[in-house]
Amino acid sequence: MAITFEVLEQTEIDGRIDRLLKSVQLSLDEIRTRGTHYALSPREQGVLDQIEDLMYLRDAA
Repeated sequence: MAITFEVLEQTEIDGRIDRLLKSVQLSLDEIRTRGTHYALSPREQGVLDQIEDLMYLRDAA
């Protein structure tokens, strides 16, 4: 199995986050608040997980 990786610029990460939020029709604050109250659907939880991963990568750069 070949290892692959993707290089993303900060603007690309921000764009992905925006698209993910639009896909669930929630703001970042809304999805985080609902997440802390365990009030997300499985799909929304997956989106939140992806957003948190992207934000970690963006902030670590």
